[in-house]
Amino acid sequence: MGMWPMDWEMDHDSLISAGSALQKLRMYPYFDVAHYLLASLVWYGVFYSPFDIVHKLISFKLIKVVVSIAKEVQRTHKISHGVAYAAKLYPESYMVQVLVGVAKGAGSGVVKIVEQLVRGTWVPSQHEMLRPSFTTKACVVAALVFTLERNSMYVTAPHDLVYLRALLLCRAVDATREEANAGKKKIEDDLVDDKKWKKNDKKNK
Repeated sequence: MGMWPMDWEMDHDSLISAGSALQKLRMYPYFDVAHYLLASLVWYGVFYSPFDIVHKLISFKLIKVVVSIAKEVQRTHKISHGVAYAAKLYPESYMVQVLVGVAKGAGSGVVKIVEQLVRGTWVPSQHEMLRPSFTTKACVVAALVFTLERNSMYVTAPHDLVYLRALLLCRAVDATREEANAGKKKIEDDLVDDKKWKKNDKKNK
C-alpha cells in the first residue's frame, strides 16, 4: 500500500506525459489529471491528517453512507461513459462496448489481475475473471443495459430512467455486500467469543 503513492511521487511530469501519450491511443478512454489529484488528496488525507480526523469522519455512519452513494453515482457514470465512448469507436462491436463499460466501472478488479502478474503471485480466489465480485457482476449487468439501450429495441425507456435503474442496481449490490460482510463478521465474532462458548458449556452441563 505504501509503495503505491511513492511510485506516483517519483516523477509527476513523467506520469502526466505518459497520460498524454496514452490519450492518443484509439481505445484509451481518457486520462483525467483531476482523478490523479483527487486520489493523491484522499491518500494524504487518510494517512497524514492530524489525529486521524479524516479517517474518523469517514468511519462515521452517516458520512460513510453519503460517500458510498457518491461512489456508486460515479461508478454508474463511468460505466455509461465507457459504453458511449466505445460505441463511437466500435459501433458494431457490442462485446467491446460491454467490456469497456465493465473496465471503467470495476477497474480495481482489472488492476488486481495486472498486480498479480507483476508480483508473480497466483491467487485464484482473488482473480476477477475466475471469481468475479458482486461489484464486477453489477457492472456487467449495468454495461449490458446501457449497450442494449444504445443498440437495440429491447430497452426503450428514456436514458435518465435507464441511468437511474443502473444506479439503483449498483447501490443495491453495494448494500447487499455490506450486509453480507456485516453478517459474516457477526458470525465470526460469535465463534471467537469465548464467553458465549463458556455459557453454552455450562448450560449443556
